[in-house]
Amino acid sequence: MIIVREIVFPLLCFSDADQETWDADALDFVRSQFDVEEDIKSPAIAGRTLLYELVTNREASLFPILQFCQEVLTRYATAAPEARNAREKDGVLNLLKSFAKVLTDVSAKLFFFCLFVCLFS
Repeated sequence: MIIVREIVFPLLCFSDADQETWDADALDFVRSQFDVEEDIKSPAIAGRTLLYELVTNREASLFPILQFCQEVLTRYATAAPEARNAREKDGVLNLLKSFAKVLTDVSAKLFFFCLFVCLFS
């Protein structure tokens, strides 16, 4: 879990370099997000792959990762509007996107629905 919190999660958050690229040329930023050649050498893509493999091969890791996501989203939701960290929220959404296929698997839908109802109620 430390690897996810300290290494993978920061890679998935919107960074200062991303902001610079966005400010310089938003179209170039969007293109870079969908560039297959850039994906090969991207640490963020490697982090996403690690998360997917972790969740699919070590199912016990899913719940702690979801708890971490809940912590970040709860912190975001309860903070004052000027104190909210949108970069962390973006990172959590990217993190969840990494293993969305697992979360939307037909056989697991009911389980995850119940899990999220319990987490957010």
